[in-house]
Amino acid sequence: MKKRNSQSIIVIGAGSMGTALIEGFIRSKQLRPGQITALDNNRKRLRSIRRQYPVVTTVDYSHVAGHSAIIFAVKPQQMRSAVSSVKNYVHPRHLVLSIAAGISTDFLGKLIGQSLPIIRAMPNTPALIRQGAIGIAAGRYAKKMHMQYATKLLSSVGLVVSVSERLINAVTAISGSGPAYVFFLAEAMINAGKQMGLSDDIASQLTIQTLYGSSRLMQDTKLPPKHCRQQVTSPGGTTEAALMIMEKGSVQKTLIKAFHRANKRACEIAKKIQGK
Repeated sequence: MKKRNSQSIIVIGAGSMGTALIEGFIRSKQLRPGQITALDNNRKRLRSIRRQYPVVTTVDYSHVAGHSAIIFAVKPQQMRSAVSSVKNYVHPRHLVLSIAAGISTDFLGKLIGQSLPIIRAMPNTPALIRQGAIGIAAGRYAKKMHMQYATKLLSSVGLVVSVSERLINAVTAISGSGPAYVFFLAEAMINAGKQMGLSDDIASQLTIQTLYGSSRLMQDTKLPPKHCRQQVTSPGGTTEAALMIMEKGSVQKTLIKAFHRANKRACEIAKKIQGK
């Protein structure tokens, strides 16, 4: 058995999110490359990671024993198989972090068969460029120091907020799926611009910069979205005319209904995965 490194992690799953985490840890200098191991059955993915980052890569699950923290960055449907492969190498002192949707900390603990600190996280795709929004929740054996460590690690790829585990599905509905809502709005803005005569390139540039700039405006000024909207909306102006159409179509109510449906679907998926 390998000697345990008290400040090392092994990332199980070298897909997009697993790779994003590895890059974030290295670029933020949270960890040195030598403290990170990527484990995946896909050797092609591991070769790709080695070309980008000087980290250890392996297909050998016994490497889990030599690390202080385990990050499961696999798809929910792959979790049972991944846990089955590593459970014999997991120690009660391991910190386990899972980003698999629909897998509760209690369920993961039962799969592993041990009482150990488990933290559940829900990142989103902007984490790929270190601009993610990530909700984390502590399992029953996770202590304050574990949450602090997880927060420090994940902050390398975005904003981290702590919630109770019962609210993780709400995090999934708002920020986990959130980028898709923004992209959907962007599609509508670009298509409208093209219908009005703008080229695809110009409509895209204007839309993307508008969404980026508007987000930065809210972030930098700390003003509520409603206040920012009212600042742009002049009585009798173009913005008011557009918003009146949206209000007539109950756009905000429809969006809120959609977000609630995402939350409900997250609960349904969790029950299906966990066999409840």
